[in-house]
Amino acid sequence: MNLYIIRHGQTDMNVLHRMQGRTDTRLNEKGRQQAREAAKFLKKEKIVPDRVIVSPLDRARETAEIVSGRPRDLQEPDDRIIEMCFGEAEGKPNEELAQGFYESFFRTVVDYEPPDGAESYEDLFDRIADFVEDLRDQYVLCANRRAVVSDCEEPVQEDAGECHIRKDRRCQDRKTGPTIFVVSHGAALHALLAYVGHVERKDFWKIDVNNCAVFQVFLSDQKREPDGRPGSDYQDHFTRLYEGFGHGHYLNMTAQIDRK
Repeated sequence: MNLYIIRHGQTDMNVLHRMQGRTDTRLNEKGRQQAREAAKFLKKEKIVPDRVIVSPLDRARETAEIVSGRPRDLQEPDDRIIEMCFGEAEGKPNEELAQGFYESFFRTVVDYEPPDGAESYEDLFDRIADFVEDLRDQYVLCANRRAVVSDCEEPVQEDAGECHIRKDRRCQDRKTGPTIFVVSHGAALHALLAYVGHVERKDFWKIDVNNCAVFQVFLSDQKREPDGRPGSDYQDHFTRLYEGFGHGHYLNMTAQIDRK
């Protein structure tokens, strides 16, 4: 499986530095141009998706349509990769937010207490982990043929002598298997990268995910331990392929907090 994650393009609320969350905003013209530039990069690299999994919010769906060339009826919306919900803090300018909101949200992540109606970091990580592990389960490593298999007719056992797959389906070679685009949002993709890269919670925002940035994510067949920790053979990791636009947005946000 070749997995690429992409953040949506710029919106007016990005420009105003307001917390969008579940507010269903649209791309502005600059955001559409950012998506077109990302599409050029992907085309140049000959990266073409077999599946496009997308947040149900409009800014992600329009970005997905531009970067993948897939119309919305060929996209796969998934609520697990929707943006983090900020409850009563959504859409408000800085001066209207509760005192200390930015400090706790961006700087002291481990102590963040969500406002009324908002989502916690724990809930965000739970749904992102479920999404990642579901992808891992859909494309399991075939024991002897070393191929990624989806839609197996029966479960593949560790000592299986062949891949038990229906005649009308194909085993995908691990190196050239299905290419999947996941188009989502800033906080949601920070959580995905932190989960895959085993990044400590306190360093959550140190991964900068710009508008229309593209990362390649590598998922191994090594499952997590029951308590969620990576096992000794854990090999999941990610690589930034395309920087995107708005470099340093989250780092600048925390720098502003430090100056106050």
